Amino acid sequence: MGCIDCEATALGSGAASAGDLSLVAGTWSISQRFVDRRPRRRDLFLVNPSVQPGRWLVLEGSPASSGNLDWAVCLLGFTGVADALRQAGAAARTRLLFVPYVPTGKGAFAGLDAAYDRVDVVRAVVEGVAFAHRMQVEKLLGRTPVSCRVRLTGGMARSAFVAQVFADVLGCPVEVPAADEPGALGAAICAGVGLGVWPTLGAAQRATVRMAATFRPDPGRRIEFQSDYLRYRTLADSLS
Repeated sequence: MGCIDCEATALGSGAASAGDLSLVAGTWSISQRFVDRRPRRRDLFLVNPSVQPGRWLVLEGSPASSGNLDWAVCLLGFTGVADALRQAGAAARTRLLFVPYVPTGKGAFAGLDAAYDRVDVVRAVVEGVAFAHRMQVEKLLGRTPVSCRVRLTGGMARSAFVAQVFADVLGCPVEVPAADEPGALGAAICAGVGLGVWPTLGAAQRATVRMAATFRPDPGRRIEFQSDYLRYRTLADSLS
């Protein structure tokens, strides 16, 4: 049996063991993990049999990721996403909140101030995307704290600023794979195991998957983000 694109991305980022978290900050926000027992809950976005026998992929997804960033960058007249993220990463944090559901017509800002400029808005968008992923992760984990490995992929993961925000918001180290297209690498890994090049997925991953960087949460920022995340949850829940 083969695997869906999301699982291929998880495999190409080095995730495979039960509990490993794979986040994709792409056009959609995808948060997924492997489990050894099929969940009975019916409120999950996707529960799929893994390519690994006896294992399952559970997934939460929504259009709450880079589509929002692209919209903001275009609207605010930046020369490109890289330029916008570079400026936002150098700017100080504000209390501005953003709920990243612009593609579904449910996006919102809270706490706008006349002193804020377009760079502050972009930073709020990035933080809102990270908050949306944290909500997904909490749904996947239940009451279990985030203590396992987190792999971050997708277009936004190419920014060190974004990856650091994710680490601070999640409160745990975030690893960014070196592969530009981890989904394609994951598909190649499956093909290699199927052809007998490697005996197992784990062996294939050890031979092919490399990390470009690891981002560790800043203790001070983690406390700041925890406070703002609670405000964000209240706002997101009221809008939904």
